[in-house]
Amino acid sequence: MSHRVALVAALLATAGAAQAQDATRSVDGTISYLQRIALPPGAEVVVEARGLRDALLGESRFKTEGAQVPLPFSIALPSGPSATLHAAINIEGQASWLADPVAISGGSDAVTVPDILMVQASAMPVPAWYKCGDQAISATYDGAATTVAVNGETLRLVPVVSASGAKFAEEWDETTYFWSKGDGALFSLRGTEYPACVATEAPAPVYRAGGNEPGWSFRVTGDAFEFSRMGEDAITGTGTVAVWRDGAAVWELPGAGLTVRMSESICRDTMSGMPFPETVAVDTTDGPLTGCGGEPASLLQGGTWVVEDVGGNGIIDDAMVTMTFGTDGRVSGRGGCNQFNGGYTLTGEGLNFGPAASTMMACPEAVMNLEQSFFQTLTAVIRFDIADTGALMLYGADGNPVIRAFRE
Repeated sequence: MSHRVALVAALLATAGAAQAQDATRSVDGTISYLQRIALPPGAEVVVEARGLRDALLGESRFKTEGAQVPLPFSIALPSGPSATLHAAINIEGQASWLADPVAISGGSDAVTVPDILMVQASAMPVPAWYKCGDQAISATYDGAATTVAVNGETLRLVPVVSASGAKFAEEWDETTYFWSKGDGALFSLRGTEYPACVATEAPAPVYRAGGNEPGWSFRVTGDAFEFSRMGEDAITGTGTVAVWRDGAAVWELPGAGLTVRMSESICRDTMSGMPFPETVAVDTTDGPLTGCGGEPASLLQGGTWVVEDVGGNGIIDDAMVTMTFGTDGRVSGRGGCNQFNGGYTLTGEGLNFGPAASTMMACPEAVMNLEQSFFQTLTAVIRFDIADTGALMLYGADGNPVIRAFRE
């Protein structure tokens, strides 16, 4: 069994129940698979919903008793937080069927998810990780093609003829390729050849939180943590397993005298004003601390922003202006007429955009003027925020919003 499959199986085999909440919502759906394979009477269905830090929010766990797919399930979740569904069918204590995770948006409304299609655990695509010089990439073969993830970009590469090894390339650009050779690989992205790739372990997830007055920081890498406070020695340890309690994911670290609570709500750094995705409270032996956690970039990334105002002048009817932020520091979208691509930089102080490169289509004069104004306004942005409405607000040096956008 692969490392990824074993990890998912272990996650789903762990019994437990989310703490009851005053307000709940239901998540309903079915799981199924395409193969004509009957489940034995002792098969067990496990569907878990997990929130921040993989804290268990709720689960559905039942024996099939001879029933066959599609199999319905229902989970009661606490209202408010977003969640990720993980599904498995266990046979004789082993995860025999698995599915890709399913994201559930936060809120209080009941949710019905589309049918969750499962595959046999042995056929679940497993990413292989490589280090190509300083660049980490993952390559996942699904039996037909290889998906390469690099710098937030996802490339689906198809097999091509090679003298040795297994080579995959973009159908329309063979200068983008992944060429597996034994324990290593060669990788090229649009003609730029990376140093020879060496197989490596998957990178450990990193979590950061911190606050001011007094200054403190909390960092978790894998299951190891480090807590530091200005002028004091750092506290280190291992064993970060979160539980859901009273609307927050909680790390109990009694050996370090710490309890860390993370809630899914926008938090702004008290010095820079930078927004963060989580509000964090830390109980210490010397008293409570408050601050922010997570990565500000996650508030920008994931999905497309549709611009509704540029410079206070609104948007011309039927002119589509969009932005999509990649994890590689690139922003792309539509300027009103042309597709564009550029860079963005997010620092502890703010957000900046570089010049945008665009296609050269011609549109009506009013649309072209809007596009030019949008590109110029982007270069004047110095910071961002997320409004209570969920709108992305981009601000100029005078402190006023210059661009407003909503998620598509």
